[in-house]
Amino acid sequence: MSDQYPKGAIIIIVDNEKPEGNGPFWVYPVPDMESVEEGQETKGFLIMCSVDQRCDERDGTVQWISAKMVGRKQIHFRVPSLPFFMMPLSAIHQDAVYKALDDQLPESIMKSINHSVAFLTPSTTGGSVDPMESAVAEARKWTTYVLDFSRVSYVGELKASLVSREAGTDEVLSFDYILLPCKWEADGMAEEASELEEFLGFRVGVELPQAQASRKVGRPQQAQKSKMQLWERKPHWQR
Repeated sequence: MSDQYPKGAIIIIVDNEKPEGNGPFWVYPVPDMESVEEGQETKGFLIMCSVDQRCDERDGTVQWISAKMVGRKQIHFRVPSLPFFMMPLSAIHQDAVYKALDDQLPESIMKSINHSVAFLTPSTTGGSVDPMESAVAEARKWTTYVLDFSRVSYVGELKASLVSREAGTDEVLSFDYILLPCKWEADGMAEEASELEEFLGFRVGVELPQAQASRKVGRPQQAQKSKMQLWERKPHWQR
């Protein structure tokens, strides 16, 4: 793993005081995450992000959102750049989408958009697709984020392998599908969810800094508690 950010990545410095304020991600500290060691627990984070469940319905072989470690405290996420309704960009599909844009935007702006979008379809020479244009077009279909935990003082190192046996040498984060209600229909006095939004919940474990792990009693232990208070803080409804 490298501590260098991937080229073109959007860097998000994690704010542990605002779990929902980290770009498109919700970052929640978990004090007792299940460890790969049987009967053991570890501290960690649950990182949630929304995913359009229609993507899997269209092509279940594609990893639409993925995450892996790219540094001791950095996690790399890859997500689609385009909304679902613009994937895939077939010729007929493109015509419909950009006709709608053309009806709503000035001509000068549409010329720029059309020029840029043209490069999403690689040109062919002698029946072969230009490999350089193809690589550029493929890269543009994805957006990369890096969640940087380097300013979270109580984190020593993040490791997916602490909570997943499938993490491998690349420290790939495992995830769970999470369904949340997003629309309700009233039925008398009761309301029932009529639509569900799909999220992915990625899990990563935390190795504490050596200095914290070796602390014993007295004042040092009090200092440790102040740094770990985010994990120990009760939800507002329990205070």
